[in-house]
Amino acid sequence: MAESYGFLDAEELIDGSFDREYLAEHWANYFKLFISNGVFATPMNQLKVIAYSGMYVKILPGWAFINGYWYHNDTELVIEIPVNSTTATITDGVFITWDSGNRTISATIGVGRTTVDRVAPHYELKLAEITIGVGVTALTDANITDTRANTSVCGFVTGLIDVINTTDLFAQYQAIFDEFISGSTTDFDTWFEAMKDQLSSDAAGHLQDEVDALNAGKEDKPTILTGILTAGETSISFTDSHITNTCYIDIYTDVDGANPRTKAQSGTTVTLTFKAQAVDVTVTLMIREV
Repeated sequence: MAESYGFLDAEELIDGSFDREYLAEHWANYFKLFISNGVFATPMNQLKVIAYSGMYVKILPGWAFINGYWYHNDTELVIEIPVNSTTATITDGVFITWDSGNRTISATIGVGRTTVDRVAPHYELKLAEITIGVGVTALTDANITDTRANTSVCGFVTGLIDVINTTDLFAQYQAIFDEFISGSTTDFDTWFEAMKDQLSSDAAGHLQDEVDALNAGKEDKPTILTGILTAGETSISFTDSHITNTCYIDIYTDVDGANPRTKAQSGTTVTLTFKAQAVDVTVTLMIREV
């Protein structure tokens, strides 16, 4: 294999040409050595797909990198999703498509297609999947599945060297959690079997009731509520029977720096106030019973 190197200064030859010339491909091959494919992760809403109006969706501003080439969307890009004219529910894919033949990188819609096309001259990152029922004429965020964090079809670029492999990361977290729960349950069951014969029947029965209550509580899951704080608005309210005076409420947003200024609760309703934002903000509440 021949040696290659770059990038070095060129010198002009007698005929006006230069002894060293570099193409965009040479630069791309250089950059892809240390910048991996994906969507940039900060802030976390880069190139997120959200419902807009009717059959239109918006791709929020953001950057992506594909095989050494960069893509930038500097505004909210509005795209129309075709109405489903078939007799069954279909799923469309929203992609950032690099077309080396036409020398373009752009947002595209795969009608009825969710698989990424990575056969030359194309290479795609899948931003989202949109499920469209028969006769549906208006989309909501419930129709949209965000796939940016799925490393196998997109992924997040977090630095010059590292890329978060969220697929493996969450699988590892789940495996560790399952192993912990399984081991804790086995250890306690062994201890309890050894102890129960040493207790009176009333005490043993009472302890069993306590164990049953703990096991029931262990299976409880937090209640998740999600809403959209429209761009320019400063407050959003959530109402749910799980909102009580004794519950814990964790608050998350998908826009960096968009944090609630105040939280007011009245009965089963909680109202959050924010500084007005330039883009829509997805606000998520995680409610846990005490």
